[in-house]
Amino acid sequence: MKNSRHYFAYADNMNEDIVRDICPGVSFEGVAELRGHRFTFNSQGKITITEDESSSIWGVVWCLSMRDIHLLDIKEVEALGEFEKLTKDLHFIDGRVAEAFLYITDVGGRPSYSRNLMDFIIEQAYYWSLPVSYVEFLKSIREEHQ
Repeated sequence: MKNSRHYFAYADNMNEDIVRDICPGVSFEGVAELRGHRFTFNSQGKITITEDESSSIWGVVWCLSMRDIHLLDIKEVEALGEFEKLTKDLHFIDGRVAEAFLYITDVGGRPSYSRNLMDFIIEQAYYWSLPVSYVEFLKSIREEHQ
């Protein structure tokens, strides 16, 4: 798609219905890995990422028009408050490497775990057939907080 960018979703925006409600022109690009990062909960119970060379995050890559990116930015301000938009290299499951943008927010103190959000992310990981080892990792986080 001309005048578009890849967007890496690693939390609730992996859900196509959620993304399509915000960004009507969205198209699925693939499943990819962000290496050298791990995800964590911030103090408001939202998921963000931090650098960690020994970890990686799997998620869904969407192709968004500039208009859809603007709409998604507005949604993220409402959901996260202040955020940072980063561009990172992703490794697609089919071997391609491409840049995508993603949103992060400051951890902001002691992380606040959200069981409902974690369950939703695990559901999306199964839906998109993310690697079994990553799904098991997500489930281990859920088990730590029971």
